[in-house]
Amino acid sequence: PTLPLHLETLLDVVKEFPDAKFSRKKIGKLLQPGGIVESQKETENTIKAALDLELLKEKEYVSTNFNPDQKSRELILSALDSHVFNDQKLEPYFAPFYSYLLSKENTKGLKKNPKEWVDSYHDETGGRADNNPFNDVKLVALYRWYIYAGLGWRDLSEEFQAYPYERIKRRLAHIFKDNGKLMVKDFVENLGIACPELDGGKVFNKNKSQTMDNNNISLGVSQVLVTLHEEEVVTLFCPRDSDGPSI
Repeated sequence: PTLPLHLETLLDVVKEFPDAKFSRKKIGKLLQPGGIVESQKETENTIKAALDLELLKEKEYVSTNFNPDQKSRELILSALDSHVFNDQKLEPYFAPFYSYLLSKENTKGLKKNPKEWVDSYHDETGGRADNNPFNDVKLVALYRWYIYAGLGWRDLSEEFQAYPYERIKRRLAHIFKDNGKLMVKDFVENLGIACPELDGGKVFNKNKSQTMDNNNISLGVSQVLVTLHEEEVVTLFCPRDSDGPSI
């Protein structure tokens, strides 16, 4: 697995020299010079990730597959939205484990180490993939990606708190479509289609914790909606004569 800033650096380098003929070997020498490191494995993993996410393309040489004027982080986030959240082939645990964490409500004070979180995930969602097992090393890398992608933060006790603010904000146009107003049940339905790892989505429903109340919206999504309301991005309201809140 590669790390977010490694991928961002790779894109920055390729964008900086749009006319250069980059081979994998040449990129490796630029990012991990032989006199500094013994292996270029990290760069190889990063190039593979960029190709898998369709951020780069490779024929005879490695080249960009995007508008070079776009910021690298925006490109990566868009690629995650398209290739990781909606499809588990590239990264089978990225979206499912996040759904599990989100459904655990407030994880503050639980003080589980990565191995304990992995074991809890397997116990509650069932099964272990023998060909590509989830483990604590992979989880530590996922936490870095979650924070980079705006999916949460670490509290003072270093426990990750699921808070998908940036993800929801990026997808608001897909959630509301042509509707200016949605009842909560319609919002959750559209949210699950636009973001399958969040409430109402197929990934969320398959991987959510057994302890979650099915009648509730997850704490993380609820907190995001309150923040967006405070920022006047959306409006939450509940008329006295209604049977439930609208968004």
